Amino acid sequence: MSQIIALDTHVTDFDGLEFSGFSDIGEFQRFEFTSSEDRVERIGSAEAILTNKVVVDQELLKACPGLKYVGVTATGVNNIDLEAAKKHGVTVTNVPGYSTDSVAQLVFSYILKQYTAIEENSSNELLKEYQQSKFFSLQKIPTRELNGKNLAIIGYGEIGQQVAKIGEAFGLKVLKAALPGRCYPDQRTSLDEIFYSADIISLHCPLTPETEGLIDASNLAKMKSGAILINTARGPLVNEEALTSALNKEQIAHAYLDVLSVEPPTPDNPLLNCNNVTITPHLAWATREARERLVSEALKNFTAWKKGEKRNVIV
Repeated sequence: MSQIIALDTHVTDFDGLEFSGFSDIGEFQRFEFTSSEDRVERIGSAEAILTNKVVVDQELLKACPGLKYVGVTATGVNNIDLEAAKKHGVTVTNVPGYSTDSVAQLVFSYILKQYTAIEENSSNELLKEYQQSKFFSLQKIPTRELNGKNLAIIGYGEIGQQVAKIGEAFGLKVLKAALPGRCYPDQRTSLDEIFYSADIISLHCPLTPETEGLIDASNLAKMKSGAILINTARGPLVNEEALTSALNKEQIAHAYLDVLSVEPPTPDNPLLNCNNVTITPHLAWATREARERLVSEALKNFTAWKKGEKRNVIV
């Protein structure tokens, strides 16, 4: 019977999510968190591991020669040395597409928060003022319609396409950004035009040398003063010093960030003490339904590998 070690289940399972399917097909052991110092001892002679963020590198693979399978319980595999895995004959799988709906949902939670100002218009202070009003409607904090506004999507994969679909249902005009150095089968909008014309910019592109720091002082200066920026992709897409400056100067209206350059953020991150920013703790992917899909897909990946089949194989 296979021995399967889950190295860091806390992020995936903080509310009683079931991993029982793995116990049905192997000797399954799970840890909430594994430090780099504990990796080798915990894996031991196990043939298979599950990891979300624990690093699997050349050193680990040399120390654990019995390891033949790494199931990444995420889409990104930047914590895996893929060349080393290939060299050691270790199969690596990931789980793409499990959080598409969840991420798109948070994007529109941000957008609706900005345009409807529900929190501000339902505050205790405002409601006290409303009780003293001579009129049936108290309109102190403006609200706006989404219909007809420009929603620019930078990164048009599964999540970007879902955001576009929802945006079109609200009557938003969707602009698909052309990233530098790429060719597209459909019509795309230049980045210059994106920054000048967008009312909402939502980032969904991968982090590459070309996209790192894409949101910099130069591009922020092109944006409308009433525009908002949303980042649910990768923190380093944004130059955080430049964004802090732009927000404090009210160059743009607001930034909604679910990802930061360093997570959790260090106390010296300038955005923590910035005006007109909303930061959530990297939760776009983590609805209960998305995590259930994640575990289910990870189990299907492992089951396929045991049968000699390829499913979501990276290496």
